Amino acid sequence: MPLPLNAPRKLLLSTLATAALSCQLTSAEPALSSADSFTGKLTTTTEIELDLPLGSYIAGTISINSSASNAKADLLIPSGPGKPMRQLLESVEHQGQFRFVTAESPQPLRIHNTTQASDAEVSPQIDYRLSITRQVPPEEQIPPQPEYLSPEVNKLAHAIKSGDSIDTIWQSLAKQGTPLIEPTDQPDSRVMTFLYRGAKSNVRIFGAPPNDHDPMSRLLDSDIWFKSYIVPDDTRLAYQLAPDIPEFAGKPWERRVAITATAQADPLNRYPWPASAATASPYNYDSSIDLRKLNTPPQNEESAPRQGQLSEHQLSSEILGNRRNLWIYRSEHFDPKDPDSQLLILFDGKEYTRKIDVPRIIDNLVEQGTLHSIAAVFIDNPSREARAQELPANPKFADFMADELLPWAEHTLNMDARPEQTILAGSSYGGLAATTVALSHPQLFANVLSMSGSFWWSAPGTPAENSEYVALQVATTPSQPIRFFLSAGVFETARDGVGILETNRHLRDVLTAREYPVEYREYSGGHDYFIWQEILADGLTALAAYP
Repeated sequence: MPLPLNAPRKLLLSTLATAALSCQLTSAEPALSSADSFTGKLTTTTEIELDLPLGSYIAGTISINSSASNAKADLLIPSGPGKPMRQLLESVEHQGQFRFVTAESPQPLRIHNTTQASDAEVSPQIDYRLSITRQVPPEEQIPPQPEYLSPEVNKLAHAIKSGDSIDTIWQSLAKQGTPLIEPTDQPDSRVMTFLYRGAKSNVRIFGAPPNDHDPMSRLLDSDIWFKSYIVPDDTRLAYQLAPDIPEFAGKPWERRVAITATAQADPLNRYPWPASAATASPYNYDSSIDLRKLNTPPQNEESAPRQGQLSEHQLSSEILGNRRNLWIYRSEHFDPKDPDSQLLILFDGKEYTRKIDVPRIIDNLVEQGTLHSIAAVFIDNPSREARAQELPANPKFADFMADELLPWAEHTLNMDARPEQTILAGSSYGGLAATTVALSHPQLFANVLSMSGSFWWSAPGTPAENSEYVALQVATTPSQPIRFFLSAGVFETARDGVGILETNRHLRDVLTAREYPVEYREYSGGHDYFIWQEILADGLTALAAYP
């Protein structure tokens, strides 16, 4: 009779060759966690039959003991005539684990003593114990129910299963606004859930908190898509949602940037950014969330007019062979002859005059008394391609800054900029440029304000051990009279290798070891202008505090 595993039972053994056998079954409860054990003494080979339904999942162990020091055994699943046997375990010396799905019922298992005899006649006898640690019949092989990080999504799933109207569910979500924010069991974190409805094939998040265009998941068989994260309770970020991104054959970069074809503001988000763009196409502005201001109504950005003067200019470069736009902002009561007047030079100038209202940030800092008298020069990029060539540690660009841009700014402003009052500032590649230009010309630029600086950068072909160009430069060259403000977002982790967060931490440590004055801060945000507008104000404040 085959051996049933779900009730008190008896072991059936077929001796296939001469063997000295004494076998016993230890019965157990029929629960999946039961341990059904088969024990015996074996000289050559034996078979055990398991009376289980076809397609059952089986997991177990086999243990081997013998007075012989080289005791071994194989565990196999026999097959029909002319077919190779499946080997579950080979040459088990002490214990081995196995797993398989029953292909027939009853299911035979074969244990073969492979211990080498000391003479040609008799193999040493072994003691074995074969234990079934888990059995799952086909009717119980059901995928576990999804575990939702968000309690609200869990309720939505139950409502959908109950047949509730998806339109009614979505109307309720629209009243709450998105992303959904829920408490966790930790006082300093929250569950943040992004939602979208109506996409056919995919939805991805363009922005933080993910750092790799995370895909959203379809909620059951509905047309609602979701993605949840646990984030710090002071998180602030801007993002877009990209539904139905086209899939096509192409280079990885081509496919990656296809997200920009459909990225748009979140339809249920109440905080468009910039707020002034809320009446534009949803493709042309971001959605935002600041967990510190959850109960604050959306604010209109219109306020008091700027106190200073903003003017637009152009500058041709003989060094670089191109021409670019620039803007200059003079704070109220700016005095070019005051030796304490500051000069701020900011890369990616178009974004910092349009996406971020830096002149208003300067006005506020002047009004608070943090800044005294300051002029800001905003440097535009001639093109996207020029930006990628000029900002990452380009010696010619550093010379342009020292020999053409700074003299032009001093002439236009009618001031003599003191190095200790001159600040180079930028984000991403701009932070990298601010640092490398200052290190190249410390006699002119003595302050660096870097936001999410791309310190992972190194020139193509650089050996892996020298991959962080700026950190290596700082570590291997004499220290210079430069003060640093560095920042990074906690969501700016590496997609592969090292990312912005990791390399900013490393550069901080190298600067500290080389005794540079450095202020380093991490923010609960990502790689976007939404948080850089706050960091810029913090950086100017921190650098102004230096004696």
